Amino acid sequence: RVPERPRVFGLGVGGNVNFELTMIREHGAIVDTFDPTPFSTEWLASQVLPAGFNHHPWAVTATDGAVRLEQRKAARPGAAPMLSLVPAREGGSGAVTVEGLRLPTIVRRLGCPVPDLLRMDIEGAEYPVLEDMVASRFLPAQLLVEFHHRFPEVGLEATRRAVATLRSAGYRVAAVSDTGREVTFVRSA
Repeated sequence: RVPERPRVFGLGVGGNVNFELTMIREHGAIVDTFDPTPFSTEWLASQVLPAGFNHHPWAVTATDGAVRLEQRKAARPGAAPMLSLVPAREGGSGAVTVEGLRLPTIVRRLGCPVPDLLRMDIEGAEYPVLEDMVASRFLPAQLLVEFHHRFPEVGLEATRRAVATLRSAGYRVAAVSDTGREVTFVRSA
């Protein structure tokens, strides 16, 4: 169940904010997106976005400070280049250093509460960020996480550990995509 006028965080939006725009249109959400990649920042600047949509060019990380994102090969031909904290085995063709912030730091900086819903697609950085969320008791009611265990540098065991960590914090799996990579979690109150 989505509350009236929920606070939504979208981590790693790339060139697609359809989910966030639907949350504004259908639920009157206040949305904050976080993506420091040049592609995403430039693309969002070219869009006409509604009131209630706010973008921040920060990487969401498990520690505060500058982080290096390396370019990985695009998942499919014609897709936007992917930047990740997880260095690619095949070697990236470019890198950028950006400001990384923990989720508790972000809510303090924005002066807002923990979001009701957090959507996360942060290219392999989800594992330490989820551990930090649980350790710091930053616990949104709903989580939508794209896991990147398909990265050879990560592996399926990392996702198993992350799911176990979330379960220990009161989350249950509510839905899993056909690919097994996108998982929706709901936290028991």
